[in-house]
Amino acid sequence: MGSDYCRDCDGKMSCNNYHVYVIELDRAVLEEKPDFPYEGNFPNDKKIFYVGITKHRPECRYLQHTAERPENNEYPCNCFSESPTPRKFPKKVKYVHGFDLNLARISSINPIVRTDGPTFPGSAIEQENEAKNKETEMGEKLRKLGHAVYWN
Repeated sequence: MGSDYCRDCDGKMSCNNYHVYVIELDRAVLEEKPDFPYEGNFPNDKKIFYVGITKHRPECRYLQHTAERPENNEYPCNCFSESPTPRKFPKKVKYVHGFDLNLARISSINPIVRTDGPTFPGSAIEQENEAKNKETEMGEKLRKLGHAVYWN
C-alpha cells in the first residue's frame, strides 16, 4: 500500500526514488518575504507553492520543513530503515517554515524519478538531474496557471 503521495512508498519507509513534492504556502509569505519570486498584484483565486525534490517520503520531507527544531537539531526518520534513525534537519527553506499550509497533491500522484533500474557510471547523477528537471517542470506548470511558485 502506498502513501498518499507515492504508490511505491509504504506507510513508513520510502521507496528510495526521487519524489517531486509541493507545499502550499500562506499568502502572508508575499508580504513578509518581499524577495519571494512574484511581482505584481496577486489574484485572489491563485495559490502560492514551494516545489521540491526528495528521496524521503513526501510526508517526511514536509515534516522536515515544518517541524519545530529541538536543540540537537535531529528528528526520527524511518524512510530508509525499519526503525527510526536520528537525522539532522536540513537547512530551512526561508519561504516554507512558518508559512506552510499543507502538503499539496497537484495531480493524482506527484511525479517520481525511479532509481531502481540498471545502474551505470553516472546513473545517480543522471537520475538526480532528471528529478531536478521534473521539479522545474512542475514549478513552471504551476506558474503558467498563474500561481506564485518557488523552487530551487
